[in-house]
Amino acid sequence: MTRALMTRSLMKKSLTQALFFCTFLFASQFSQAEIIAANENYFEVKFSSTVKAPVEKLNSTLVDIAKWWNPEHSYAGKSENLTLDLTKLHCFCEKFDGGGFVRHMDIGYFQPEKMLRLLGGLGPLQSLPVDGVLDFSIKSQSAESSLLTVTYKVSGVGVGLKNWAKPVHGVIGEQFSRLKQQAEK
Repeated sequence: MTRALMTRSLMKKSLTQALFFCTFLFASQFSQAEIIAANENYFEVKFSSTVKAPVEKLNSTLVDIAKWWNPEHSYAGKSENLTLDLTKLHCFCEKFDGGGFVRHMDIGYFQPEKMLRLLGGLGPLQSLPVDGVLDFSIKSQSAESSLLTVTYKVSGVGVGLKNWAKPVHGVIGEQFSRLKQQAEK
């Protein structure tokens, strides 16, 4: 075997091991992470895990979305431009530095320390004729821990939603993990 082939083989093996480790690390953040359903007209993803934080802290972290939402999944590329407006606009919104905004989702239901429900399509789903429901459910497990369950259900006819389930699962899973980590600080 030539030196170049050996190097390539080693690099491929190292990359495979790194991907396996990253997948394991990502999956270990959740006690439950799954695609519940995926077909042409509907998909549902769900994440659930114990968060080492009381419900009050988890709730205050949840509503301060700029602290945990990945800016790579925003239009402006800046987390500080993201807000959950619970008083006036009732939306998950993003402002642009030069003016303008994106209304990512509407707030359909909010009960502090229990439930936040956002309605609409995230990212590229916003341009499709779909309905989406993103629920953040919080339950106290003890004085110092909470159960966080996040589900995102999306439906729409004729838009090929089956193909969206995996990428959306990845994005929502990443946000779930970031929220959990921020609340546990």
